[in-house]
Amino acid sequence: MEGLTRLADLMSAQDRRGEQQIAIGLIDPDPTQPRQRWSEAGLESLVDSIRAQGVVQPVVLRAHPDRAGRYILVAGERRWRASLLAGVERIPAVIRALTESQTLALQLVENLDREDLDILDEAQAVARLAAMPLKGREVAQLLGKTEGWVSIRRKIAAGVEVLRPFVEDDRTRDPETLTLLLELDRQDRARCEAFLDPQKSLNRRAVRDAIAAVRVTPGPAATESSRPVSKDPGTSEDALEGDLTARPAAPDETMPEAPPAPAAAMRDSLRVDLEAFFGCPVRITPGMPCQVTLQLADEDALAALVDRLRAGAAVH
Repeated sequence: MEGLTRLADLMSAQDRRGEQQIAIGLIDPDPTQPRQRWSEAGLESLVDSIRAQGVVQPVVLRAHPDRAGRYILVAGERRWRASLLAGVERIPAVIRALTESQTLALQLVENLDREDLDILDEAQAVARLAAMPLKGREVAQLLGKTEGWVSIRRKIAAGVEVLRPFVEDDRTRDPETLTLLLELDRQDRARCEAFLDPQKSLNRRAVRDAIAAVRVTPGPAATESSRPVSKDPGTSEDALEGDLTARPAAPDETMPEAPPAPAAAMRDSLRVDLEAFFGCPVRITPGMPCQVTLQLADEDALAALVDRLRAGAAVH
């Protein structure tokens, strides 16, 4: 981990140690760069600036692992792309010895600080960083974010295919709304897909209400799965439904009374809210008293959560 916490130093315009002019043709873009889409309008503006003033801030490079004498672009891809369009032959650069995790973290920091990064690209990059492997707390420290911020993006990364239509159709890019949509999709896909309708309001409250409604008014699949099934091949479903005395339940077969649907739906909605707030799985156990269990990864995660809660209390 040594050096990872100093990534911000590499992003500073003042950190120009070892700056040199590198032929732009020797630089290859990083195919794993988190940002996969670039604003053409933004590049055109930068091209004009480079033609007038040159490249003011150096890009960050690392040696190409497979091609001697060439470099992989770590940070500054917009400047590199604009320089190509501007016809620049050499570009100021600093060369750093960076690991894969450092490279990815540096690219994420650059994109998060300087431009709006597509939420799905952002989430997938965070998930890649966490898989290197780094603990959630380490990823959060590396990016200057909270563990909750990291946890939400890891959930989004796990459900990219479900969420892609909502983002690409400009229905929502709000991270918490997207995680709520994943929860709704898990419980009732049809209700989730209904939010793709541009005429339907889509926000956190609307999705929470839909999640709560799943338990109150279950769909056909839920209704069908809750139908009692006969263990006796000679007893038809019609007989079981029409004559409740046909096969009295033994004491040990008596099913426990289900909780009222509205209460269960409210607990589901609260659980989703708490998971978004705390950034970890939450279990709610009803009763007197009601118990809320936070399922944290380790003691480091607990310490980080306590620090975050104390910081929030100090602000208020």
